[in-house]
Amino acid sequence: MMKPLRAGLIAGAVHLAAVILTELYVVSSTDGQAILVWVRFTLVDLPISFLYLADVPLGWLHQAAPDLFWPAWIHGVAGTAWWALVVGLASAIIQRLKGREKDGAPQ
Repeated sequence: MMKPLRAGLIAGAVHLAAVILTELYVVSSTDGQAILVWVRFTLVDLPISFLYLADVPLGWLHQAAPDLFWPAWIHGVAGTAWWALVVGLASAIIQRLKGREKDGAPQ
């Protein structure tokens, strides 16, 4: 079985690659609705996607950095960290449970 840290890093890397490819698609597309592809990441990164709701109390952030494209940062940084953490923790829990089964410990 894969080590939890490695599994988390792989999941984070795959997520980051998907975010980068999505950003490249949005930037290079001539379709005006290409930006809507970020909606798919809203479902994939569901707990992290609630950061979009922070737009109301953190409106000053948009004034401070109006050129910053927030979906790329929310999904690229926070979403990638989220997937690395979730997969790493899940892998550690599964590994621990399998270790208990091998030792014959009661569940």
